[in-house]
Amino acid sequence: MPHPTEQSVFLRWTDPNTKAVARNSLVEIRPAGDLISGLGLFAVREIPRGTRIIEEAPMIVLPDTQSIDDKLDAFCSAFQQLTEAERSIFDQLHCDYSDDMTPKLLNAVRRWRRRNLTHDTDGNWLDERRCTEVSHIIYDRFYIFLANCVYFGVGNVSDKGLFALFSRINHSCVPNAYWAFNAAIERLTVHAIRHIRVGEQITISYIKDPIAPKQVRTFMLAPWKFSCSCAACTDPAMEARIGRIQELKRLLALYDAKYKSMDKALAEFSVSMPPKMEALPAAMELVALLEKQGIAGMELASAYVCFHF
Repeated sequence: MPHPTEQSVFLRWTDPNTKAVARNSLVEIRPAGDLISGLGLFAVREIPRGTRIIEEAPMIVLPDTQSIDDKLDAFCSAFQQLTEAERSIFDQLHCDYSDDMTPKLLNAVRRWRRRNLTHDTDGNWLDERRCTEVSHIIYDRFYIFLANCVYFGVGNVSDKGLFALFSRINHSCVPNAYWAFNAAIERLTVHAIRHIRVGEQITISYIKDPIAPKQVRTFMLAPWKFSCSCAACTDPAMEARIGRIQELKRLLALYDAKYKSMDKALAEFSVSMPPKMEALPAAMELVALLEKQGIAGMELASAYVCFHF
């Protein structure tokens, strides 16, 4: 489906009647400048570090405990509750089909079709052609949900939710924003973790460890079917720093295990560990390298925690 104009997308998502709020019109959606990324979220004014860029309620929520058949039934019910504007936004979201998921999902749609596609709203039997058309639409839309949903929740309770505006944010191994689900306001929020300039694209990390070695990051990004071209993935100097960062993290993990007595086996294994005071220079070097790398999220915060040694 062709993308609507940049302006129409932006206005829809910042309309007070929709479920997403772009804080004080800080951002807009527009082409990211390459075929891989498609559309992206860009700053239209200076965004200071710590600013909440967006807050968004989920468009669709499915409990993660459900089977794929139950999820599909729940998805179809939830989709029926969307407004026409929300359905239009949903249908424009990006989706790359996964070869691993396709057979499983096709079988689920076939079972859904047998359960639900027999008659139209007037009670007439649906012909095979119409059943096939509807099945394809259901398949495509459910796949869009699976490709764009994220886990969120509180404590041990986790759901899968689709946040349409959030879904437009692209990945970087050196992101300028951090996302989390705020249970107090029941919204997914995105905050700037460094100063973001006008015209700069808002990015987050799709993976848990953006400072893992490149080979590991590439493996973790495989489900999204793109090759990351951020500075960390294209600059040899940045990759070399990551090697040293990993060394320091391993060293400090030994101190952490001994300090907390959470991993006695690891602590006992580290009998040749340097004196405790050497942890401070290691932590200081780690912080300096992370800042030079442009990493300003939880990884940097965790490095500062190391100063308690």
